[in-house]
Amino acid sequence: MKKVISAVLVLLCLQMSVNAQAPKQEPKRPPISQNNVKRALDRYVMVWDTCTNDNFRAKIYESFDRLAHADSTNFYGQYYAAYIDAEAGFLYFDSLRKPEVYTRALGFAEKAIKLSPKDAEPLILKAHILRLMANHNDSLETDHKSKIKKLIAEAKKMDATNPRLYLVEGDEFLKAGNKKEAAKIYKLASDGLKANKSEEFLKPHWGTEEVKRSMAKTQ
Repeated sequence: MKKVISAVLVLLCLQMSVNAQAPKQEPKRPPISQNNVKRALDRYVMVWDTCTNDNFRAKIYESFDRLAHADSTNFYGQYYAAYIDAEAGFLYFDSLRKPEVYTRALGFAEKAIKLSPKDAEPLILKAHILRLMANHNDSLETDHKSKIKKLIAEAKKMDATNPRLYLVEGDEFLKAGNKKEAAKIYKLASDGLKANKSEEFLKPHWGTEEVKRSMAKTQ
């Protein structure tokens, strides 16, 4: 069964790679029904997690955006559109496109917070996106630093040991120039991510790659 799933994922990656390299021509896409959003989310998240083709990963954010628009009541639809937009913006877009993609990611994160106001995860994700935005545009630093501090405080009340919370905390220490303290907190994030496994596939599970990138900056 694992071999079949792997083969399907490889085919998806190859197919999207071809599409990404083809001349730009927007196809007419049928609307996605709300009943299909959950199933599509499972598939797209699995492909994002496993595919190493950069051409594909640079395009997949469009699929998550479509799912988010197809069902504005689906928390995970909004949450993953926010995360994938932010990560794709950081990894694959040039400096001119980053603000646009980050702003869209922030909008999805805010919708996710409204859908699940007692959940720390969308607060943490919003803080992560604000940090990416401020790192890209220094003029946002003062305003975003204050917002991030408030988001971290709110998230701590809900889930103080969340490994992604440690990640955003570490990023704030790193930005302030305190590499030693940042490294300690990133270690907590890394250990927590290794131990934090969930049987629910769509449960937020990102952070490992982000922690590695941030830890490298403390050396």
